[in-house]
Amino acid sequence: MRMVWLRVAALSSLLMLVVAGTAWAHVVVSPEEVPAEEFETLTVTVPTEKEIPTTEVRVEIPEGFTVFGVQPVPGWDYEFEEEGGVVKSVTWSGGELEPREFQQFLIGAQAPDKPGEYSWRAFQTYQDGSVVEWT
Repeated sequence: MRMVWLRVAALSSLLMLVVAGTAWAHVVVSPEEVPAEEFETLTVTVPTEKEIPTTEVRVEIPEGFTVFGVQPVPGWDYEFEEEGGVVKSVTWSGGELEPREFQQFLIGAQAPDKPGEYSWRAFQTYQDGSVVEWT
């Protein structure tokens, strides 16, 4: 019986570590909650989780958010994709995030006037041309 308990404890610990590692290892937009119609600085945190550098990050802006700018990041260029004067996405490129590095990209935006859940999509491009999508 003791051996079964030890196996359960070991498996539980391993699963906790795997889940915790997975939760951090992706592109995240924070804060998770913003009051309706409030102006907020949103932080896009991008870790490099492969053994090759990240070379581009594209973030699609959910409908209803109004982007008014980004904070420049040394070594990185940015480009807005607009439709009818509304920013639909921001792409950062020209820099590199080496393995075990992360970067935070800041977006100034106003939240939609209607409360609700909004999905952010991000596309992380690596030096070998592979792309990982995060939602």
